[in-house]
Amino acid sequence: MLNPHLVPLIYRNKKILELKCRNNITTGEARRIFQQNKAKYSETVKTMPAVTNIEDTINAKFETLLQAINDRFERQMAIFADMLQKSMDCICQNFCKIITQCVDPGSSPVRKKKLFSNLRQMSNSISSWDAGGSQDTEDMPQC
Repeated sequence: MLNPHLVPLIYRNKKILELKCRNNITTGEARRIFQQNKAKYSETVKTMPAVTNIEDTINAKFETLLQAINDRFERQMAIFADMLQKSMDCICQNFCKIITQCVDPGSSPVRKKKLFSNLRQMSNSISSWDAGGSQDTEDMPQC
């Protein structure tokens, strides 16, 4: 059986926990509000929580979080673009080396010159893709 002296304490704690849950505040804040008022429970529940502008606080925290995510995303995209550019440059250089090795030594100098000119143009077109493209890239055949 419950001690009769503990019953008021149990009810008081129950009211404090209800106040905490209804106003979405900490237990310490609920106790403080409950003790400051020393009023009836119905009056205590009507008291405003410690943070009156909770919507503004949440919006500010959300904006900060979004800004941090955007900053991190931009850094990652810059790193990715740099890696992609380096990979494309390496691929183009290797492609040019392969083409150069495949050129027939007996072919005419005019054909060699035209081939190397086309390779340089293709290399320049590929380098300009990340800068918004050019007319050369639109005219190039798709692989």
